[in-house]
Amino acid sequence: MWEKGIILNLDLTTRCNAGCPQCHRTDLNGLSKQVRLPDVVWDIETFKKAFSPKDCQFIGVWDFCGVFGDPMMVPDIVKIIEYIRESNPNTQLQINTNGSIRDEDTWWNLCITGKDKLTFFISVEGTTQEMHEIYRQNTFLDKILKNMDLVSQTQSKIRTQCLVWKHNEDHLEEIEKLCRDHGSIGHRISVTTRQRNFDKDGKIHFNNRGKPGVLERSTLKAGQEVDGYIQVDRRRYIKENEFQDGDREDVELLNQKSNSDISCEWGNKNAMAMDYNGNIHPCCFFQNPYYSLGLSSNQPGWEEKFNNHELIKDYRFSESELNVFRSPISKIVKHKWFTDFLPRSWDYQPNIQCLTQCGKCK
Repeated sequence: MWEKGIILNLDLTTRCNAGCPQCHRTDLNGLSKQVRLPDVVWDIETFKKAFSPKDCQFIGVWDFCGVFGDPMMVPDIVKIIEYIRESNPNTQLQINTNGSIRDEDTWWNLCITGKDKLTFFISVEGTTQEMHEIYRQNTFLDKILKNMDLVSQTQSKIRTQCLVWKHNEDHLEEIEKLCRDHGSIGHRISVTTRQRNFDKDGKIHFNNRGKPGVLERSTLKAGQEVDGYIQVDRRRYIKENEFQDGDREDVELLNQKSNSDISCEWGNKNAMAMDYNGNIHPCCFFQNPYYSLGLSSNQPGWEEKFNNHELIKDYRFSESELNVFRSPISKIVKHKWFTDFLPRSWDYQPNIQCLTQCGKCK
């Protein structure tokens, strides 16, 4: 696992304009950032300290996909993309965003800098503002579509994604058509597997600007067949004629798994995650509870169980050596925690993450 050419999922900021009710960063009382989450945003000099031009050669895909923030909130995002391109012109760049941030000049400059190596993954959850904003609170569908139109005039690409909820599950084809009409070359849907914030009836209750709101889980379940789509991992579905490199292999691996088998979803893709402090994690399934922000409120004792696990204690002990500000990523992936402690943890009792998240995919 984790040879040269890895997919690196990066979290460069904890800032976001949106207030999505199930997001790890969101306080349901007002949909702002959780108080215990620090205000972090990387600038270009910080990025250069973390990744030298030589380090950039180790990364095959830069996946700017914030767990706690939207990468388009980073003021130096254009400079960061430019630096990566200068260091490694062949690398692929992905920006996952709600698409409702920054002015047209920023979007245009990103496309001119990233050219055909840059792909935007933009979330659209409805055909109208009313439908879209039930989940993507504080975002604006009209602005998103205008930004998509702009990107479609350049060499950069757009792929769209839709989280499926009760309020939009009967409009998936319409949402996909809207996305394609505004330049999307690929579309996927995702059925949430998170338990966070749901009550026993499958609803999330929140308030925004003093107004109460409700988000209801879809009747679709992860692993359930969806007409016209093929499941490619634990929760995502795409159409077969839009498979990208590796999608067929993902489907084959998914079909081979049983309830007792463990297959590392991120390891299979040669992917890792970096948090906003520069710590390298094996996946976001590990990263989220590590910060005790994405834990499920309806799983009593889970946080204590996680933090007292030997694997987590070993990680905290080695944390300073697993940080890109202290070690190059090519050295971090060879650290004993990744090469010894993590593989052996799959036999620990109880297994806190790998079996739970990746061993039971259906």
